[in-house]
Amino acid sequence: ILMDIVLKGKTDGIDAALEIKKFNIPVIFLTAHPEESTIERAKLTEPYGYLTKPYDTIELKYSIELAIYKNKMQEELKESEENYRNLFETMDQGVVYQDKNGEILSANPAAEEILGLTLNEMQGRDSKDPRWKSIHEDGSDFPGEEHPAMAALKTGKKVKNIVMGVFAPKNGKIRWINITATPKFKVGESKPYQVYTVFEDISQRIQMEEKLGGSEAKLEAVIESMNDAVFISDKEGNFIDFNQAFATYHKFKNKEECYKTLSEYPDYVNVYFDDGTLAPLDMWAVPRALRGETVSNAEYIIERKDTGEEWWGSYSFGPIRNQDGKIVGSVVVARDITEIKESGKKLRESEKKYRNALDNMMEGCQILDHDWTYVYVNDAAARHGRVVKEDLEGRSMMEMYPGIQDTEMFQVMEQAMEEG
Repeated sequence: ILMDIVLKGKTDGIDAALEIKKFNIPVIFLTAHPEESTIERAKLTEPYGYLTKPYDTIELKYSIELAIYKNKMQEELKESEENYRNLFETMDQGVVYQDKNGEILSANPAAEEILGLTLNEMQGRDSKDPRWKSIHEDGSDFPGEEHPAMAALKTGKKVKNIVMGVFAPKNGKIRWINITATPKFKVGESKPYQVYTVFEDISQRIQMEEKLGGSEAKLEAVIESMNDAVFISDKEGNFIDFNQAFATYHKFKNKEECYKTLSEYPDYVNVYFDDGTLAPLDMWAVPRALRGETVSNAEYIIERKDTGEEWWGSYSFGPIRNQDGKIVGSVVVARDITEIKESGKKLRESEKKYRNALDNMMEGCQILDHDWTYVYVNDAAARHGRVVKEDLEGRSMMEMYPGIQDTEMFQVMEQAMEEG
């Protein structure tokens, strides 16, 4: 819409633009009144252009084209952000974002449920906070500085599949979680500015594993009650016991259809390492366990040869020894983590699309943290502000623009920050 600021009646073009904005229709102002006060009022409507009369027709043409382009980009950005937010809010895995010092910035509802804390209760805490009462699987203290998030921030590398027990105040019990921490970097920087952790509740699995070792009947009942695939082999790789979940995991209709020896499975499935390279049989879970390896959460990709169906599996395994310490078999617990992997992939794709949309906008975009620190600035914003964007990121708005907190624009931004 081409909007003249001066209209007949009590409502002027700026007031009309504020109403039109609700319908996401781009507005370009046309005016013969370039006074600073008028321009400042017009800025509040976030117009797509501002032309003073008399205007050049070529200039008008380009302004309209830019307005249409900007509107399209904002729609794509809004859709990407909404998809990202929906995934973040609805996924079953907990997700927590922390700043470079390890302080929690945000968390999804699943994280609140698993940790037994609200986001408000988490914000401000860091991984070294003693209230977590973190422990290793053997019950020993898990120092905060060794937390996967802190390790990822320190090394700049992804830390995968760490099992940790944390105190959940909601029920006063220890909640066991499996954590993967991924550092985030700004373009051109070698040190992370943030880290996000994705974790799942494995309390039930830990409890079940602790119960193993009882009578044979009790062991069988525990195995069958587990949602994870459990299989036990002798030293030759013959499967002497496995549960219904084992059949489901390997895409058999029932236990009776399952192959009973390891040697039969290479004709049924291909197994790949998590980087996609083919894993030879001697690197599958059972042979590794029979060699004496004890491993938690080794990730493999499984592919049925007859249908081409693929799924991700997380394997924990180890040897079974007799009283003399001799290996007599193996026990393997496998979990289908395909949904977790797909969720993580969608999360990364959505975030990448979101950032690309921002990077390619012709209009300036700035993202600020709750303390008014610049988290992100695109090239257009840097050009408009006549600054180098690397000089803005990590510094506060008040530091860069002294006195800005006294402006009308800042008051509008402050209100938006408070309202979320």
